Amino acid sequence: MPTVTRQDPSESSTNERVNVLITPLPIPPPVDELKALTRSKRLFRACTGIDVRALRIETDIEYYLFMDMRYEGRWASFSMTSCKWVTVTAEYNAKLAEKLTGTEANIIPKNPRALIDKLGKVEALVIDKISHNDYSSSRGSETFWRKHCAVVSLSKSEAEPSNPGEKKRKVQTCGRCRQVKYPGGVGSKGNHKKQYCSDGVKPKDGTDFSPEWPQPPGIFTSGAHFHPVAFLTTLREMYETTVMNDGRDVVVDMEYLAFANLLAVVYFQRS
Repeated sequence: MPTVTRQDPSESSTNERVNVLITPLPIPPPVDELKALTRSKRLFRACTGIDVRALRIETDIEYYLFMDMRYEGRWASFSMTSCKWVTVTAEYNAKLAEKLTGTEANIIPKNPRALIDKLGKVEALVIDKISHNDYSSSRGSETFWRKHCAVVSLSKSEAEPSNPGEKKRKVQTCGRCRQVKYPGGVGSKGNHKKQYCSDGVKPKDGTDFSPEWPQPPGIFTSGAHFHPVAFLTTLREMYETTVMNDGRDVVVDMEYLAFANLLAVVYFQRS
């Protein structure tokens, strides 16, 4: 007689559960302002309160506005501070809202990180175009890139080979603060420090995490020193101006946001 194999009820239940879990997630509610977001982007927004579109400059209107403001303000990563980034981001968002008013496009105010990341990419592209003497755009015209490559003096020594025939090197940009590392050539004061970013934090640490840029001044120095008094002072100031003041008249700058992120990481590491 043939052997009859009986399936374990628990195995059948497990298979059914797996089948349910691997089915596509249900289509989210048709909310107009969120219809451009994927399921994962909606989940990110619900968990963090941040719209991922605020972290990127993607559309043509956003891009050309950014390039115009970079040209007018002569932005350069090595001369931008966190306070400047907050100011120019507010100006950018106001101008973006003006351009989009009356259109069907959603107005998504940008986070300073979007402008910081975009400037880092644009500066690397500018140096690359200068080093290759190639200013052509996708349409074949050189007008746009000649204009934007000339507005700020960025060193091309990092992209140029030292010997004829040597392959051109990629422009180095700090992965943490997004600053071009050597805009002024060898020995320039405007260069990124070898061991630390402008806030004194080491970009990479093999033994510990590197807190988000930019941290408030004085807490970290030279990429090797942590100052507890400055840390506690900042913590008290932040607590008094936010919690004790019920958030009234508070301007949450980039340092406060980065510092709050540091506190969250420390908390979860200890919990």
